[in-house]
Amino acid sequence: MPRFSIIVPTHDVAGRLSRSLDSVLTQSFGDFELIPVRDAPGSPAGAVVAEYTGRDARVVPVVSPPSGGLSAARNTGLAAATGTYLLFLDGDDVLAPGALAALDARLKETGEVDAVYFGHERVHWWEAEKTNTPPLGRAPHGAFAPPRPRT
Repeated sequence: MPRFSIIVPTHDVAGRLSRSLDSVLTQSFGDFELIPVRDAPGSPAGAVVAEYTGRDARVVPVVSPPSGGLSAARNTGLAAATGTYLLFLDGDDVLAPGALAALDARLKETGEVDAVYFGHERVHWWEAEKTNTPPLGRAPHGAFAPPRPRT
C-alpha cells in the first residue's frame, strides 16, 4: 500500500496537465500512487494521461462519469485509491518540490493522524507571480497532533 494517493482531476487542463503530473512524479519521496481522473476516454487530457501511464507504473488512471464535475472526479479517484493518505491536486496545479517528503516527515514527527493541514502558494500560471506565500507545513508544532496523555 502506498503512503500517499494523489488524485488529479483532468477536465479542461490538458495544456497544463503535464506540468502538474511532472511535479508529482519528480518528488524526492516516491511512495505514492498518482491517480489522474478523466471524465471521458476521448478527452484532450486522455493522450497526456496515456503517455504518463506508459512511463511510470505509479500512474493509475481512472475514468469518471462524463459531466459529473469536480466532485464526481474526486470521488472516482477516491474509490480507486489504495494509499494511507489522500492528496487532492487540481490538474492545473503543481506540487512543490519536496512536498511529499515534508508531509511524510511531519506525519512521522506527530504520529499517525486522520488529516494534515498545510499551506499553499497561489501563482497565476499566466503571470508566474506569487499572490500569497504561506509556507508548507508551518502550522504551530503540535497544532494537529493527536492529544498526548498528561504525565
